Amino acid sequence: MSDQKKSNFFSKVTEHMKQTINPGAFSEVGKDISDNLQTMVSNHMTNKMNLVTREDYDNLYAVLMHTRERLETVENKLAALEALLKDQQQT
Repeated sequence: MSDQKKSNFFSKVTEHMKQTINPGAFSEVGKDISDNLQTMVSNHMTNKMNLVTREDYDNLYAVLMHTRERLETVENKLAALEALLKDQQQT
């Protein structure tokens, strides 16, 4: 779920909870409940869906790019060695 969709979903859930609780009666308490509810729902959804943080994703992506570069280097070296071996076998 994208951050925009997740934020929209949590906003809708929070708004529904605000409407369920008497909207004007406990504005300070209602805001605290709303904030806590949004945090709890967000944490639960993140844990339930096995999502990772953006920082973890970026770190894993960097490792993947580095690994891909190394693989390409090794493939190029292997191709060069195979070509050299083929030339040596032909002579």
